[in-house]
Amino acid sequence: MGPDTHEGKGPIEEGVIMSRVTIGGRVVYAAAYDVLTMVLEIQFTLTGEVILFLDVKEDVWYRLKRARNADKVFQEEICGKYVERKLPKTGCC
Repeated sequence: MGPDTHEGKGPIEEGVIMSRVTIGGRVVYAAAYDVLTMVLEIQFTLTGEVILFLDVKEDVWYRLKRARNADKVFQEEICGKYVERKLPKTGCC
């Protein structure tokens, strides 16, 4: 498996931004999910950093976006459980 692929899915394209849903948590600011590549994209509240989590099942995405406490879902079901790729920061903001 090459550095830009995961579990036989297509390549991960740098710079492609999915349509994020505002979560508004203390940790998780916004998130998006691509069902075809199974990539979960999370933008963090304090840093603005964006991390891609690879091979995330769709039900995890639904639990995150519907949760009363999305930060808890992130900590318990996502953080440390998937391969992560940080997106490079753009110089605009």
